[in-house]
Amino acid sequence: MKNAIRLPLLLVFTAALSLAQSTGGPPPKPTEPPRSSFAKLGDLDDRSAAPKADTDLHPYYPKALRDAGIKGEVVVEVDVDRFGIVTSPRVVRSDRAELDMLAVEAVLGWQFDPAVVNNQVVSSTTQVTVKFDPAASDANHKARRAKTRGKPDKSLPEQYQYDEEPVLVRSVKPVYPYDLLVASKTGRATVTFIVDPHGNARDAQVKTASEPEFGAATAAMVEEMKFEPATKGGKPCFALLTYEQVFNQIGANSPVDQATKDLLDALKSGSPKIYTPGEVDAMPKPTYRVGPEIPEALRKGSASAMAEVEVIIDHTGRARLPVIVTATDEAFGWAAATAASRWMFRPALKDGEPVYLRVRVPFKFTPKK
Repeated sequence: MKNAIRLPLLLVFTAALSLAQSTGGPPPKPTEPPRSSFAKLGDLDDRSAAPKADTDLHPYYPKALRDAGIKGEVVVEVDVDRFGIVTSPRVVRSDRAELDMLAVEAVLGWQFDPAVVNNQVVSSTTQVTVKFDPAASDANHKARRAKTRGKPDKSLPEQYQYDEEPVLVRSVKPVYPYDLLVASKTGRATVTFIVDPHGNARDAQVKTASEPEFGAATAAMVEEMKFEPATKGGKPCFALLTYEQVFNQIGANSPVDQATKDLLDALKSGSPKIYTPGEVDAMPKPTYRVGPEIPEALRKGSASAMAEVEVIIDHTGRARLPVIVTATDEAFGWAAATAASRWMFRPALKDGEPVYLRVRVPFKFTPKK
C-alpha cells in the first residue's frame, strides 16, 4: 500500500496490520493542548493538583500466574487528558515481563481525577504502580464474589449449572456503529454467551437488538470480556450468561466518552483538520495494541477472513470512531473494529505538533492447519 507503515503483531492468529493512507477529511485544528504542553508532576504548585486515580479496580491476575507464584510490581507512565481518560500507557519499570500487559490493561480501565494547574483542569503525565500479589488477589477475588453472588438458572442444561457464578475481571466498551452514532440513533442489544472454564467469553449470540448493528457490536464486545470462571464443586466449569448493552451518549456506561463527543461535534462543523499519512511529518508510533477476538465460527472452521477498519488517531494518540470499510466475515469485521478502538499511539506530528490522522488498518485471520 502507498504511504503505509507496517505494524508487526505476534498473536495466536496470523495477522497483517498496517496503517495505510485514507482519502478525504476536512481540514482542522486540535482542541486539546499539544503534547508538549502537558503538565508534569514537577510543574505543580500550591494552586495545582496532580492527577489521581479514582478507582478500586484490581488488575486481572490469571490463576496460572498466581498458582505459579509470579508476583511483582509494574510502574506504568500514562497521559491523563482533561476528562480523566488514560492515553498512551508505557511500562517504565517491571519486576516480571508476564505482568506488563496485564498492568497496562488494568490502568486503561481506571478513571482519573485530572490534573489542575493554576485552577484549571489540564492534560498531564503521571506514573502509577500496579501490584500483583497472590494473597491480595485471592482476597480481592473473594470480595468480588461476595458482591456479585447470584443464583444459577436451574432451567439450564446440567453443563451450565454452577455453585459460584463467574466474575467479570476485564471489560471493554463496544464500538458505537458510526452511521447510527452520527444520526444520534440510540438503542440496545441483548446477547447470551458462554464463559468457559478458563474465563473466556465464547459463542456470543444476539437475542434481541433494536438495530442489527447494535447486536453485532455487542457480541464482538462481549467476546473481549474476561472472567474468573464459574465453579462447581470447587472446580472451574462452564456458565451461560446474558448481557444487555445500551447505546446512547449519556452516562458512565455509554460507549462514547467526552473526547469522542467533542470530536464528533468538531467533524460536523468541519473545524478540525484530519490529515492523511502523506501530509504528516511523523507517523504515529504504537504504544498499546491488541488483536481481534476471533469469532467462534471462524475458530472452529477452516476459512480465512479479512477486514479493513478506518479510524481517526487523535492528537492524544487514541484511535477513535472505527468504521468497518470491508469485511469478508461480518463478525470478524466487528471483532477487528472492537480491537482497533482500543489501540493507542504516540500521535502523528505536523510541524512538531500532534495532529489528527485518518488511517485504514487491515486485519487478516488465517486458521491453523
